[in-house]
Amino acid sequence: MSARLALVDWLDEGFSSIIELGAVSEPRRDPARYRPGQEVAARCPLFKGLNRARILALSGDRQELKRIQVRAGGCPRSSWGAGMLRGPPHRWVATWRRDRLPLERRKHSTGGNADDVTTSVLDPEGTQVSEDEARATPQSTSSSETWHSSSPDCPHVDSSGCGVPCSPGPADPGVRAGLTEPCTRPECERMRQELEALRDRYAKVEAQNAVLAQRLGGDVEPPREVDSESVRPEPGLYEDPALPWKHGMQELVPGGGVFLYPAQLALARSSARSQTALARLLLDVFFSRQEQARSNLSGENGLHRLSPPIVSAIVAYAVGQSQFQPSSAAVVKNSLRNKLGCLRAPSRQQGATRGRPAA
Repeated sequence: MSARLALVDWLDEGFSSIIELGAVSEPRRDPARYRPGQEVAARCPLFKGLNRARILALSGDRQELKRIQVRAGGCPRSSWGAGMLRGPPHRWVATWRRDRLPLERRKHSTGGNADDVTTSVLDPEGTQVSEDEARATPQSTSSSETWHSSSPDCPHVDSSGCGVPCSPGPADPGVRAGLTEPCTRPECERMRQELEALRDRYAKVEAQNAVLAQRLGGDVEPPREVDSESVRPEPGLYEDPALPWKHGMQELVPGGGVFLYPAQLALARSSARSQTALARLLLDVFFSRQEQARSNLSGENGLHRLSPPIVSAIVAYAVGQSQFQPSSAAVVKNSLRNKLGCLRAPSRQQGATRGRPAA
């Protein structure tokens, strides 16, 4: 009897399909004979032309197959998928993601042997699935259904036609390289837009977190006297470059004497979408919010003047980044002035007193 691998969609609660692994049809086959990278024969009604499956990894005792990678060999492009697997070599369960369907199309059963599905599996979000949920009923799925892999490293697989994925699969020497055009379906386009927005938000939060962490470490005075050689220098202006070079810092503008850490510069570059935005992010690297709130670029009106060499280096570096829409040095400086002015706005200064009861 052929072994079965059930692809169960735990997110949508009800859809599954069956892959028959011909190479493991013998239940008493020694599990020690399996190895990572081994290919086994496979058949699946969901993917047209599916004829091979690749074992990605085994557990320490080789009694469980942890992950498996599926290739649709009969398609013009290669379709990939991966899922968490549990159980002895002849009884496995994999969890997959797919587009959500209308409620009336969920939770249906067309029969099958529930014993072919092994309990104790992981869903795509990494949480444990109960034994009752794990005993899903295998069922047939029409070839028009669209399934998505639960692995973040694997592409969305479209089985409605020839099985061409919406994005390229992982590099594999056994797969013919080729360009894969992005899927034009509305749901795929929407997901790409949401992903781009999330990446932007993540990059901004990462940059803010790095600046705050760096400032927190710089503002806290050490409780005891420490060796100056072991102290991590702060970003700023250095007359002698020996110390910043020793600690792996880099010069923002060659010959300017302004140094910062490569990770800080990389975060600012990845978060910025314009030259002016890059300059504002770099200002946060060299000056704390408190310093900025009581300073300006000229030192007029009783305010502290920010270091002219550092400001000049920031402006020069931002203007020189050709990957952004070009801006003049005057525009970049004006953007910095606006940033400093916003930090001194009455709404910022009086925000802590709002909501107090009247005397």
